[in-house]
Amino acid sequence: MPKVPVLVLTACTVLLGIVVPNHVASADKPSDVEADATAYCDELAAQGYDTTDCVETYIAAYNGEIDLGADTSPYFDEAAAEIELPCTESVEYQQHLEDPALPDPCAVPPAEPDPCGPVLGESELEPDPCPVPDLPVLAAQAPPKRLTWRPSFATKLYIANFAVNQCGTPTWVKLAGPKQLAAYSAFCLVTAQSYKENPLTPLNANPLDARIWARADLDIVCEENKAVPVAGALGVGGTAAGREVGPFGGVVEQPRTRNQIATNGGFGFVTWGRPNPALEPGFLAGGPRTQPNIWNKVSGTVTCKTAAGGVLSASITPRVEGTGFPSHKVWWNGKLNFARAQGSFSVLWDLPGVPQA
Repeated sequence: MPKVPVLVLTACTVLLGIVVPNHVASADKPSDVEADATAYCDELAAQGYDTTDCVETYIAAYNGEIDLGADTSPYFDEAAAEIELPCTESVEYQQHLEDPALPDPCAVPPAEPDPCGPVLGESELEPDPCPVPDLPVLAAQAPPKRLTWRPSFATKLYIANFAVNQCGTPTWVKLAGPKQLAAYSAFCLVTAQSYKENPLTPLNANPLDARIWARADLDIVCEENKAVPVAGALGVGGTAAGREVGPFGGVVEQPRTRNQIATNGGFGFVTWGRPNPALEPGFLAGGPRTQPNIWNKVSGTVTCKTAAGGVLSASITPRVEGTGFPSHKVWWNGKLNFARAQGSFSVLWDLPGVPQA
């Protein structure tokens, strides 16, 4: 049989699965490979998958005629672009715009004239224009300026387009016979062809254009001449899981959070989820999995700044870490801040555990 040309896979999801036929999990035995391929792909089609080229892929993989590519790292940890929060995005400035009678927190006050005038020479110091009083006179001190920021971020884990040579091969499949390799190859193909995800916005679309979506809302209060916020909150703004093929929906867990904003400026937010339990058996096409959850963690440090004239601003230095499959995007205040392409499909069989925030 001639070699099958390279097939372009469109998308696949960790939050889906199939019922693996008995012959896949059993040891190799003589059989009609084409009949096995047809039966296996028919079962996938009954589940609702796009089985275009499924039989051909199964047979080619069984015969060792498909390059599934290298396996990639199951974990990443990368810096994201710094988030600048200028004074004009503060709650107090917006209140000033709505009511100009309120003070403008971003205005630089004019320099006050020196009541003593220029420095005089010794021969001109009589009389002293600015005598030092016997006792210090303490003027009433105005309260320090405070500015409040309420940034938010949204994260999506989604399956982007990839080719057969980005499937990789789970360790268990490498140790099994050609039937296991054939079943895994077909599973990678049809799941990919059944999902086409490329989220362009941070919104919780209906239907969701990702496997998992979550949003975090921060509330940060900076005070004049202090680098660490004097108050801070981190809340969950919402979560959602994408639909599977068939009647099932994925599972998204309550995000794990860490709020140390008012202590050292730090925070953490972990988004995570897994397949519907009814679908997890489908992953036996690639063998046992270390654990079923995909996840990412957005963490960072908030720094308050005071410029000349007492104008306040702030910045956030974020990091993103997570599972090497699927793809990840993070938007801050509606703007794309971080994007990471997925690694090999085989990562789903070697997923690292979900961390604390």
